[in-house]
This record gives sequence, C-alpha cells and structure tokens, in this order.
Amino acid sequence: MGVVYAAFDPQLNRRIALKLVRTDQAETTARLMREAQALARLSHPNVVTVHDVGTFDGQVFVAMELVAGKSFKTWLGEGPREADVLPALLSAGDGLAAAHVAGIVHRDFKPDNIVVGADGRVRVIDFGLAAEADTSGADPHDHTLPQADLLAKTLTRTGAIMGTPLYMAPEQFLGVATGPHTDQFAFCVTAYETLYGTRPFSGATLLEIAQQVTAGRWKSPDAKTELSRRLSPLITRGLSVLVSERHPSMPALLAAIRSACAENSPVPRAHVPPQASSPARRRWIVAVASFSLMGTIGAAGAFFFFRHDQSTVTVERVAVPDAPASPSVATDAPSIRFARVSYLPMGTSSKETRPLEKLIAKKTGYRLETVSVDDYEQVRDGFRNGKIDIALMSPLNFIRLRRSLPSVVPLAASTADGARTYQGGLVTRMSDSQIGKLEHLKGKSVCWVSSTSVAGYLYPRALLRKNGLDPDSVFRQAIISGDHIAALRALRDETCDVAAVMTSAVYNARDEGMSPGTFRIIATTEEIPLDVMFARADLAVDRRDAIRRALLSISPGSEEGRQLAEGTFTRTDGFVPVTDDDYSRLRQVEDGEAAAQARRRKSP
Repeated sequence: MGVVYAAFDPQLNRRIALKLVRTDQAETTARLMREAQALARLSHPNVVTVHDVGTFDGQVFVAMELVAGKSFKTWLGEGPREADVLPALLSAGDGLAAAHVAGIVHRDFKPDNIVVGADGRVRVIDFGLAAEADTSGADPHDHTLPQADLLAKTLTRTGAIMGTPLYMAPEQFLGVATGPHTDQFAFCVTAYETLYGTRPFSGATLLEIAQQVTAGRWKSPDAKTELSRRLSPLITRGLSVLVSERHPSMPALLAAIRSACAENSPVPRAHVPPQASSPARRRWIVAVASFSLMGTIGAAGAFFFFRHDQSTVTVERVAVPDAPASPSVATDAPSIRFARVSYLPMGTSSKETRPLEKLIAKKTGYRLETVSVDDYEQVRDGFRNGKIDIALMSPLNFIRLRRSLPSVVPLAASTADGARTYQGGLVTRMSDSQIGKLEHLKGKSVCWVSSTSVAGYLYPRALLRKNGLDPDSVFRQAIISGDHIAALRALRDETCDVAAVMTSAVYNARDEGMSPGTFRIIATTEEIPLDVMFARADLAVDRRDAIRRALLSISPGSEEGRQLAEGTFTRTDGFVPVTDDDYSRLRQVEDGEAAAQARRRKSP
C-alpha cells in the first residue's frame, strides 16, 4: 500500500511530499528503488520532481516536491478557458515523453494523475511506483465488488489487473508487458475524454470495458469544431488495439497534434517557470507519526497476454512460384528455394509469408520459389538433397534440425510487434470464477495444441512443473486441439476448462469471431524466441549474405515492418541478428520434458 504524507525538510526549510510503499518482497523493493531512482534523475518541468529515494522501516520512501494545485480532472470541472485546455494536456504529454526517454513507464496515466499547479505548471505524478507492491486488494474478477468503484480505481494487486480499467490499454487487459505505447493509449483516452466530453469505450462493468477495449470498439468522436475534427484520427490511432498501429512514440503523437493545431493557430506551451536545481542526495531523517496525511494510494497487479508462437501442425503442401510477384526481379535471376513450415489453419500459412517472400525477392533480386512443408524432417531432407536453400521455422524445429544438421547457418530472427520473444499462457474463460490460480487447475480438463508446440505445450508444462504441478496428472482430461485457435474455440465452447496457447492467440481471437475479453490468462510462461530464418551450409556465401542483409534491413517498428505485419496472424514486423545461444533455454525446456517423460515411462 502506498501512502503519501506532507512532510517538512528542515535542511532546505521547505515542505515536501513523502510517499511510503510497503512491500514484503525483495524483488519488488528492488524494482521500486530502481524506478524511483530513475525518476529522481529525471528533471523535467512537467514531471513531479523527486528529491530522494531510499528505504525506511521496511518501506520504500520517495521524497518529492509538494505541489499546490488540483488534479486535471478537477481543473477541467471548474471550466478553464478553452484555449488553456489543450496546452495543458500537451504539457502532460511532454512529461510522459520525457519519462519514456529516461526509461520510465507510468502504467496508470489518467486525469487524476495530472496536477495543474497554482503556478500554472502542469505536472504528471504517481509514476506507477506502487505497482505490484501490494498483495491484498480488490480482485476485478470478484463480481461481488461494486463495478463502478472497480472501474475508477487503480488495481495493482499481483494476480489482478494493473492500472485503472477506464484508461487501460488492451495489453494491460491481455497481459502483455507494458511500455511507452501503453502510456500513449491512456493519454489518448484522456485526450478523447477532454476534447469530446465522453469516454471512448462503453461499458458498466470491468468485463464489458475489457471486451470493448480489446476488440477496438471505440465510439466515433462527436467532433463539434474544426480542430476537434482534425485531431480525431490522431487520437483514435493511439487507441488502436495493436501496438504497431499506434503512433511510433509519444513525441511523434504530440508533434502530430501540434502540427494539426498549427494549421489554424499555434498551440502555446503551458507557462513553465524557472525550476530550481535538485539538491544533492542526502539521508532523510523522518518521524512518520508527525506527518500530516495527504491521502492514500491503493496498490496491486495482474493480466491477460499475447505474443507469438510457431508450432508445427500438418496443414497444406503447395508449391508457389513467386518470381512474378516482383516486377524488379528478372526472369533469369538466381533462384532461391524457400521452405515455409506450416503451423496455422489450412490456407493461412501462405498468406503469412507471402509479403516477406516478395520483400526478399525485391531486396536481393533473386527469384524465390516457395514450397510449404509439414515438419522439420522435410526441411532436413530438402537441405541434404539441395532442394531447399533457406527456411523460416519455429525455434523448436530449428533446434531439432540443428541436432541432425549442425552445419545449418542461422541468418536472422524475426520480431513481432517490435519484440523478439513471445510467451505462452494458460487461459481460462473470464466467466469461470472457479479458476484464478494454477492450483485451481486440479481435476480440470486441458487443451494442448500439440506435443511439438512450444507455447501450446512445452513451456506451459514446464511452468506447471516449476509450480509443483505434474502436467500429466493434475488434469482429469487432456485434449490435443491441433492449433491455437482451435484450442481457444474449444475453451469458449466449454470442451475444456483451460487452454495452453500462445498469448497472441488470445489477442487475435477477434479475427476468428471471438472476443479477447471472453478469456482470462491466469499464468504466462518464460519468454520464448520467435522464428528463425536459416540457410543450408553449402548455399553460396554471397547469396546467404545477401538474404541476411535483406532481412536485417527490415527494422522492427519501421514503416516497412508495419506493412509486413499488416493483416498477418504472427505480426512479424522485422528481423534482428541471431546466434545459436539464443535457443539455449529452449533446449533446456525440451530436455526437461524428455526427462520427465522418461521418468513417467519407468514409473510403475
């Protein structure tokens, strides 16, 4: 629980705000200290100044400036001049942008966490320093709680939801690690509410809000002025479900808003008075009992999740000559045979890789002849007989292939939505209040994807073992679904009680007619490396290097990367350098599963 006190600094003869956060977990204490120290190093007029951080009586303390003023929400309610509103909002955005540069993510940006000082300066406060610090508090899945209160509160209990639901981004509901893009979403919700007088997402309960946000169903803004109409597409872009479809950064969003405003008249920045330099760090001697209580801050944290997995499912076998796809490739150009391992439902795999195939052909000048194969054995045989030159495969298939063909050459690893790893998750139905923790899985039924799926089998099973549960005996029934979407459908239709899937499958369920808000991820696996592109050892070095350069030129988050990811299930948006060591942990997990199965076979 975080508590803020008004205190007095006798050394500098000034009043300060002192925030105390109690936590019994050393890891959480260390994280809070790191974040507070980073914030203390940040000096920006639109971010509350932190003077000092440390520990006191088993608590983390943060000493910061005591701002005389009112919240942005209260300030708006008092009817400020219309010309002052947007500059104040943009100033808060500048504070967020500065924090992002310093590596700090707010995680709970909202009007109540913006202060308009008596000096006219706007400051962003409460940078998530209490996040995950409390192990008590409201569980948003407890439907006995008043939902109106729940939606407006900051929920940060471990095992619940982190953030304030009315301003939370899809990734917070779905369980992806937060980042600057999450703050951008909350800023755009605040901007929408400020400019259009209503919130972008409807819903009277947490579940309804979650379903609207994760499905991207925001209300069309009721723009009454030319300026609000001009800003509408900029703000709603920041409300996009997919991170890659939002603005590249907070500075990019703010620049776009200022540019749109400048078409009529420049938007002034809020007045910023001179800021005193921060004193050197020193020891604080405090007597908590003598402080005036300013307020309390509830703390707590939880999630749902998404990212990407490439597991092997036998689906289709087609030969797709792709040379005509790029007019820049001569018909007599060198030919590269590209193997695409199928792992998605029928007809989907070719759609997934076709944009990449065209890009490689365009960048290298080579003709790509593409064939879809069912498993790594077919790639192995193709490499051995020279009928396949390069392949894009799941990490599990890659390490299995390297066992039989150690000489294969990794070229680059793929990224998805800017990340080079993803997670698996154990998913239940949001409506099933009986399953909220791993220990609740005893006696339930599970849907695995397949025994070759990393996120839908291997890593979730390792997660269960790590938590003292035997995946082969904890469930009363196990079903092999074949692919991730089929597993989610089975879960939705109550064929099983829990599904092991890549977390991105939950996020992308809307494309299959299912609302992501239907599901609840109760646990996530370790980070898993994404697909790897590699070549046979005897492919000419100049061709290998050309393909590697072409792949690495597709930068995650770039416009080219966004076009590559558009409309695809895997959201592959770029490539990064790769080494064989990147797959060491996956090898350990696979070996652990093999050892567990060997023990099971030997047991009576």
